[in-house]
Amino acid sequence: MKIVFTTFTYYPNKDGVQMVTQYMAEGLVKLGHEVTVVTHMRENLVREEEYKGVKIVRFIVKSIIKTYYGEKRNFQEFLLSNSDQIDVLITVCANTAFAEWTYPLVDKLNCKKIMYQHGMYDGHLHLKQAHSFIRVAKQLVLTPYWEVYHRLHWKQIMKYDACVHLFENDSSHKYFKEHGFKNNEVILNSCDHEPFEPATDTDKTVVKDLGIGDRFFLYVANFCARKDQMLALENFYQLNEKDTELVFVGSKDNEYLQGLIERKNQLDMEYSTEKKVKFITELPRNKTVSLIRECYACLMTSNNEYLPITLIEAMACNKPFISTNVGVVAKLPGGVIVNEGEDVAYWMRYFINHPQFVEDMGKIAGTYVRENMYIEDKIKQLENLIGRVCAAR
Repeated sequence: MKIVFTTFTYYPNKDGVQMVTQYMAEGLVKLGHEVTVVTHMRENLVREEEYKGVKIVRFIVKSIIKTYYGEKRNFQEFLLSNSDQIDVLITVCANTAFAEWTYPLVDKLNCKKIMYQHGMYDGHLHLKQAHSFIRVAKQLVLTPYWEVYHRLHWKQIMKYDACVHLFENDSSHKYFKEHGFKNNEVILNSCDHEPFEPATDTDKTVVKDLGIGDRFFLYVANFCARKDQMLALENFYQLNEKDTELVFVGSKDNEYLQGLIERKNQLDMEYSTEKKVKFITELPRNKTVSLIRECYACLMTSNNEYLPITLIEAMACNKPFISTNVGVVAKLPGGVIVNEGEDVAYWMRYFINHPQFVEDMGKIAGTYVRENMYIEDKIKQLENLIGRVCAAR
């Protein structure tokens, strides 16, 4: 079949949505399908290229205060001119520029259409998951804004043949069901094969070469305020337990990382100690997985996530997690949820002093991922949904 995804972020740019879209697109290619991904044109990227069998087409998108503009007409002409050859169009997220530019064409596209949601503002305030004044303010502003947006486009969204959600009864699943959308499919996120593979001596060598000790908490995420590594850092300094390290892995150095380093130096002076904290950037993928396999447990103190791949990777490595209450993380087994900032230090201390608990939680996490989130199963599930949609009249 000929399948087209539209998504704001794709290779070589990275985020959680990109990772899911990419393994789905590449997986469908391996199953014999012809896949094109339409995405955002960024500086220094080419208009069209092929990567791992997937054709990538890029269009310029710009925005001012949630108003999208750019190569709208070019994108729409691309869809219209190719709709007779496309079997199915998969719109990733209902509130992107590409989704908004697709809605006026819904009746003109001669192909099946699937929406692929990664959560959504569902018209309800979730203040328990807002861990800062900024997050509260964003919810107060964006919740009514996106509610109006979805109402304006709901007639077009209802003409889609199916919608994929990441979790049963998550925000988008509830919203679509409550508003009369019938064909809802739940496809849990997964991750690539590496975290599922057993640990090796090479993993220990990677840890040693990086100068990391035997017991360390690990936080893998881009360095930015949204990921709030500062919360993890400041809680780590509340621990009196020795022989424990904190390791941050991010994609690149930036102003936020420099702020973390400066804050670490301040905390060393405040606590009259020098805690073992490492900040690592530009680490190859295989070495990042080695750190996940060898860490004591994984941390995530982000203030805005949905179903984060970083925790799925930790679970695949049989590692428990400590996480803020974001997205659907509270529904995942094998970890603990913190609702207050100081709870991070409490659970880090508890994990250190209860190694059997850590081992047991890691086993629970690993079992759940292997039974529910194996990547080939997720790709096959999407392929089956595409087949059912295309077979229906």
